[in-house]
Amino acid sequence: MSIYGSTWDTDADDHEQDCARWVECSCPDSRTAHGRWMGGNDGRHWRYDGNLPCSCLCGPIVYQGSHILPSDEDRRGGSFGFGEIAGFITRDGRDDGPEDEDQPWPYLRVTMHTEDIDEPQDVVLDGPLIESLTDYLVAFRERRHGQAPSGDVYPLAVPQ
Repeated sequence: MSIYGSTWDTDADDHEQDCARWVECSCPDSRTAHGRWMGGNDGRHWRYDGNLPCSCLCGPIVYQGSHILPSDEDRRGGSFGFGEIAGFITRDGRDDGPEDEDQPWPYLRVTMHTEDIDEPQDVVLDGPLIESLTDYLVAFRERRHGQAPSGDVYPLAVPQ
C-alpha cells in the first residue's frame, strides 16, 4: 500500500464529458458493447472514439523533440502528477513527522508516464527542491503574463 496520496494530475486519457471523443451510442448494452464508455442517469451512454480529435485538450502534449515548437493542437498523451504523504503517516521509530496531522511531510512524489513506456517513472522531491520548483513555477507564470517577480511589467517583445 502506498503512503502517497495523489493530489494533482493531468492525464491524456481523462477526457471531459463534453470532449468530441465521446460519441453518443444507441446500442442496447454499454457494458458489453464498448471497452470504454460513459453513462448518463437517463439511460443514455457514450462510447469513446480515440480516432476523433480531442476537444478538451486534456493531458500533457506529446514531446516531439527539442527542435519542435509545441502547439495546443498537437497530440496529447501520457500523464503527469504529484502525490504527497499526509502528516498522520508514521512508522515505528519514525515519529518525527509534522506536528499538525493535516500538514504533509516535506516530500512530493512526481510521476510521469509517456506513451512509449509501460511503467510510469517516479521521483521524490524534498523540501528544498519543492521550494525551488515553486519559485520557478511562480516566476515562469509571472514572466508568461508579462510581470516581473517584483510586480514591474516586462516590456513585451513585438514581432517584427
